[in-house]
Amino acid sequence: FSCDICFKTFYYIGNLKIHYDAVHAKKQPYSCEKCCKTFSLKHNLKMHHRTVHAKDTLLACDMCDKTFTCKGNLTKHLSLKHLDAVCA
Repeated sequence: FSCDICFKTFYYIGNLKIHYDAVHAKKQPYSCEKCCKTFSLKHNLKMHHRTVHAKDTLLACDMCDKTFTCKGNLTKHLSLKHLDAVCA
């Protein structure tokens, strides 16, 4: 599938649509709730949160002094390092 504007080619039509919306239509449907910056791709918004706002939302382990930016990492840490305390 080829873009009619810049002639970039894609294997899937869905990727062509994503390309068109982001590059040519300038659609940016994903917006950061903290700073209102907008992004064309959800992945870019997630990366923005991790790199720009990660320090704003540190999740602390209640059992030691470790902090995490992702809830999943905190959960994994708890199950690996403090399993006995969690189950007690």
